[in-house]
Amino acid sequence: MKWVKAVSVPSPDEIAWFSLASVDPPLVDRTLTRFSAQWWQDGDTGRVCYGEFAGKLARIVAMDSQRESVTVCVSTERSSDEVVEALEISVHDFKLEFPTGASVQVIAGLNCGFQGIVIGKVDDMYVLQGSDQQASHGLAKDDPLTSQNRIQPGDFVRVTSGPHKGLCGTLHWYSGREILITPSTLQQADPDNLGDKGKSKAQEPEVPGGDGDIDEGSDLVQVSVSMDEALIVPPSTLQFSRERGYDVTIGDRVRVVRGPAVDIEGLVRSVDFVSGRLTVLSDDGPLHDVLIGFCIKLENHSLRDVERQVGREVWIISGPKKGYRGTLRSVGRTYCNVAIESGIMQLKNTAVVTEFGMCLNGAILDSTRMAAFIELRRKSFVWTAPRSATPPMSTVDPSAEPGPSTLACDPWVSHPDDITPRPLNELAQANVDYGCVPWLFNNNFCDYANWHVCLRVGVSYNCGSLLKRVVRTTVPDRFSTVVHGRGLAPPGHVSVTVTSSTVSANIEHHFIPARDLTPANPRSAGQYCLVLHGELAGQIHRVKKCQVKKDPKGVELEDGTKLPLGDVCQVISAN
Repeated sequence: MKWVKAVSVPSPDEIAWFSLASVDPPLVDRTLTRFSAQWWQDGDTGRVCYGEFAGKLARIVAMDSQRESVTVCVSTERSSDEVVEALEISVHDFKLEFPTGASVQVIAGLNCGFQGIVIGKVDDMYVLQGSDQQASHGLAKDDPLTSQNRIQPGDFVRVTSGPHKGLCGTLHWYSGREILITPSTLQQADPDNLGDKGKSKAQEPEVPGGDGDIDEGSDLVQVSVSMDEALIVPPSTLQFSRERGYDVTIGDRVRVVRGPAVDIEGLVRSVDFVSGRLTVLSDDGPLHDVLIGFCIKLENHSLRDVERQVGREVWIISGPKKGYRGTLRSVGRTYCNVAIESGIMQLKNTAVVTEFGMCLNGAILDSTRMAAFIELRRKSFVWTAPRSATPPMSTVDPSAEPGPSTLACDPWVSHPDDITPRPLNELAQANVDYGCVPWLFNNNFCDYANWHVCLRVGVSYNCGSLLKRVVRTTVPDRFSTVVHGRGLAPPGHVSVTVTSSTVSANIEHHFIPARDLTPANPRSAGQYCLVLHGELAGQIHRVKKCQVKKDPKGVELEDGTKLPLGDVCQVISAN
């Protein structure tokens, strides 16, 4: 038995995400029952759920936690006589009930630790009245929300009795039954609107601080009162919804309005939806780990910062192209397009980082991943061996006549054997930048003579005059044109045509550098596309379906093959 490990029953807080996401509801219900059965006692009442006595009111007389069974007494009527029968059933076949007036304590959930008296029941919710003159609390019997203290610094406080009656402010500190209030001009908290999602204080109407004797211009900073003399209401914060979950993401700007980190304001750097926590990078520098339910959202995530990286060098840190460098072409909220030597790839923002180690979703790499990124960059550079020492100056007599032996031994004197000039065509070929379309210079890649290849022009060509325009290669030769006697295109340039932006009947001819061209994607079904990568590379197919607005973006060929947009380029038949 030494290999047997005891496993405790998880609490509702630990399986909250499974409950809210409706993952295996029967298993969640059984787990919640096992957890709550730990507090069942002799004399508790409830109803039998299954079997002959289903729906009957019963009272617990014995518990067997090992067998997960409970013995209850059920009252039945037989032959006009009331008979009490003892029945042993599973804890899962018994549902505990709390009669009105019963004194109970919440053992899990948002109001964990709250003690009160049952004053009513609505569906599966019990309404409890506390003894501290606070408003009644509606509590679900199986509340799966994240547990937290009932009151927190930053909560709204209104003094209802005592010498400071009418004073409004925020909770600064509490100990036992004593609370410390910071007086302020405060919005009126409406208990009926506590379920609203987080809003900033500036969005709420403000009301005076009440009838108390505290003046905002006085030197009194904080007031100590008894908890029994005050009404404490938590502010409206971010709440979980089944439709959208927690409406917060990396890059959003939030403010902490509850808890020890109250009044901290900054950008969200990470979100853990399972534990219901997020990390905030405050404006003054430090990181703070807080509950999502303690925050309000001030601004949604903005792409302004990452859009500045468009056109700059980025690094791919995950996926099949890990370690590649490329140029960021475009960026969205979830995906981005990166141009590498083999073409343009669509990647998740979390898989691409800038040269400073910031992901395109706004998150900074942690210490471990940053060290791996630095090592990745180091390995990508090839270090050349240091040059040898410069030879000493020649000691040959300058007045002596130069001869064959002198030229051979003097390293400072050049002779014809030291120079091996390279052909001009090889030198020009070595300096060509093919950009994202190196396949366009491979004559065997596809039938260029009968198909126009559609391309997009970058902003760096001709001051952006053809930006967002689609050009097509000339046929039969994509490197020359006979118009205006222009002839052959320079090395690394492509001959293209485009409709004039001023006179639609005119056709403009351009020699555009390959580094300023990117493949144009198909836009609708029925068009033809050239496959750029994979087993079908170099083949031309008809597009059956094309999806360019929704993720995942891609095309489906007539043979059923599905390809991402980065693997295809639109072509038009020249016949």
